[in-house]
Parts: sequence; C-alpha cells; structure tokens
Amino acid sequence: MGSVKRTPAASKDFWTTSTGGLSITSSQKPESRPRRPRGTGGVRQLPSGKFQALVLVNGQRVYKSFATPTEANRWARNTNTDAERGEAPTRDARSITIEQWSREWMDGRTGNAARTEEERQRHLDLYINPKLGRLKVVELEDRRVKLWRSAIVREKGVGVAAKAYQTLRAMMNGAVEGGIIRASPCRVKGGGTESHPERSIIEPETVVLLAEAMPARFRLMVDLAVWCQLRYGELAALQRDHFHVETGITPYVSVEQAMTEPKGQGRVIKSTKNEKVRRVTIPPHLVSAIRWHLNAFVAPTREAWFFTGEHGAPLRKANWFTVWKGGREKVADHLPRGFHFHDLRHTGGTYFARTGATVREIMDRMGHLTPRAAMIYQHSASDDRAAEHAEKLSALRRPAKTAREA
Repeated sequence: MGSVKRTPAASKDFWTTSTGGLSITSSQKPESRPRRPRGTGGVRQLPSGKFQALVLVNGQRVYKSFATPTEANRWARNTNTDAERGEAPTRDARSITIEQWSREWMDGRTGNAARTEEERQRHLDLYINPKLGRLKVVELEDRRVKLWRSAIVREKGVGVAAKAYQTLRAMMNGAVEGGIIRASPCRVKGGGTESHPERSIIEPETVVLLAEAMPARFRLMVDLAVWCQLRYGELAALQRDHFHVETGITPYVSVEQAMTEPKGQGRVIKSTKNEKVRRVTIPPHLVSAIRWHLNAFVAPTREAWFFTGEHGAPLRKANWFTVWKGGREKVADHLPRGFHFHDLRHTGGTYFARTGATVREIMDRMGHLTPRAAMIYQHSASDDRAAEHAEKLSALRRPAKTAREA
C-alpha cells in the first residue's frame, strides 16, 4: 500500500492513495477498508478547464465532468456511497460508444479556431462515426483502426485519410486522459502524416508578370505574398495602420491578425496562426507601390481595410480567387502547372532563405512556431546553391592539381 495524504480539494473524509502512479480516492482510510467490493476514484482538471470525477466501482470506470471541483467531489462521494450500498453506478465508462464520446470530446474542446473545429466535426460526420460510431470505445482495437484508415485511403486518398486519422487519434488520446481506456488504439506508424507534393517556385521576373496581370487594386496581393511572405488570411485582414512606410524609418508591416470565413459565419477576424504579432520589414522596392496603393484605394481612417473590392467592401475569399484565377490565366504559359496562390508565399520564403537567413530569422519573418517548416525553405535554398558550393570547393584545389587532373 502506498503513502497516504490528505487531498485539499476533497472533504475531510476523503483520502488520496498513491498506488503505481494512479491517484484513487476513497471514503475511508486504506487500512480500514472492508473487503467487500466498493468504489474508489479521484478528481482531475481537464484541458477544457472542467473537473472530471472518476470513480471505480467493482472494476468499472464511472465518470462525469463538472464546472467546479466541489461539484465533482460531491458527485464522487455520492457515487461511492451508492457503491457501498450495492446500488448500480449511474454510468459505466465501458459502455460509452465512440459516437457518444465524440460528442463529449467536441463539447470539451476550447480555445481552438472555428475552422479547426469545423474540420474536426466534418471528419467525425463523414468518416469516423458512420464506420466506428456504434463501437464501444473500449472495443476499438489497433487492427480495426488500420482497416478503417486503409479503406479511406482507397476511397479518398492519403491526404483525407491522414486528416481523419489525426482526429480519431486526438479523440482517443482524450479518452485515455478521461480514464475511459488505458492506451490509445491509434498506433498506425505515419498514419497522420499527409503527403504534400513539393510546392512550385517561380522566378522574380514571373512574379512581376503575375502582379501586372492583376487589377491595380490587387497587385500588392501578389507582391506582399512573395516579398513579405504573408498568408492569404493575413493579407485579407491588413488595415491602413498596419503599414509603416514613412520617410526616415525602416519600412515594415505589422502582421497582427488574420481573416477566416467559417461556414455560415462570414468574415471573422482572429489572431494570426501562431497567435503572435510579427513585424515584417518591407523590401525597399515595394515602398512606393504601397504608398500609392494607400492613397488610391484605402480610406483615410486608421482601421480602413487595405484590400477592398471596387465598391469598398472588405475582401472575401470567393471574390478574390475569382480575380486570382483570371490573372493567373493571363500568364499561364509562364507558370508551373497547378500553381496555387499559397505557392507565392513559398516562393518568397525560398528567396529569403537564399539571402543567407538563419532558421530563427525565417521563423520570425514567416510566423512559424517550430523550426521544421523554416528548414524546408533553407533546404530548398541549399539545393539551389549546391552547384555554386561545388564550384567553390573545386576552386580550393585548383592551385595544387594532381597529375591525373593535369
């Protein structure tokens, strides 16, 4: 039997016992427990901020979530009392189905972007619950997960299967955290890895042609995506006071927010992808174009949107991509097949890496949270400079040629 200590959040007759790393709570001291079957359990705070009470009754996990630890402890005490009296638990965690758990899991998720939650729900509705929803969570085995994922790969492709698997894996991790299962059945190696084709890069001369193919009010959509490496959502959320192009200072744009359009909600302005404000220095050759755009197309108020339609309405995704496709078609002969708007940001990231920028500098400029994405650009730039480096290596040996080389 492990060490015993008082639990502050519990009532005075509650004890927490450490046994193999698992905290269990009972209404009597361990040494005075009766031998007959009875309930044990504990209370934990979930990432959502709620408090989950878990009680083990005759080997069954019974749990429930509450807004406060007081409510959770009260329910745990009452459930333990019912167990002492031989009454059935109000809920057996072993009986919960995957569909039931998916609803509870989604309800408990907080602080995520609306677009992310919308995508998670779509995976549940289309791929998870129709195939696995009737299974009990405790019945789902790794073999069944592999078969389920393989079926999606055959029907929808690797990309869709990877995203659906990511949702199922996150949900099963939540079930582990909630005490429903001891280990996740989602153990497919690389199951959540998406296969992305290598993005296309265009040369600076083509960037100029593409920008000139756009209507005048949208030319800077292309230029800022390339030379300042901004995402579409960040571009659509730019306002007049985000630009600092006054004479005598180093020009920069303050990237403070992003625009998204969740289904049925219209334009929603939120924080940037990494939830940080970043200051992006503007290349000098864009400054005059930005000043001209501010005078020609942006209202004089500080909060005025930088990009608007012909009638002054804020930019919407459907409207912009109609413009984008029209401009792209005009210079299609100069672009790689299937060239996407986001490829402009990738192109700009590669340009920046070619200047010799470090991984940290790339992360700061592009708004990456981890070095992994930044290193993609650095590797791409390294490949472009490979011939140059090889030539320099040969130059080191030229003063001392071997007989064979002579």
